[in-house]
Amino acid sequence: MYYEHKGWNGCKEVGDHRIDSNRGKGRGNTQTDEQAVTFSGLHAFSLYELSMKALATSLATRSIVTPPEEARAIGETRRDVPNVAPERSPIEPR
Repeated sequence: MYYEHKGWNGCKEVGDHRIDSNRGKGRGNTQTDEQAVTFSGLHAFSLYELSMKALATSLATRSIVTPPEEARAIGETRRDVPNVAPERSPIEPR
């Protein structure tokens, strides 16, 4: 499974898609054989693109000609602090 941060839900209306340089680009992957996966370290209140690829379990059954089966989905993370909605700051940016 691969994940990539696509934007902040709190900044949708202004079209702000900045990356948090303190925590990186919000991109990564994990390999599992479970049906449910939990990612840690994702940005709160954000939009993520997820892609899942089915890989063969043994090297003998993998085919170079046939690409792996793939599915994509969009996911959202919850707000970090309960019941606190983002709002515009009264302070003007510089």
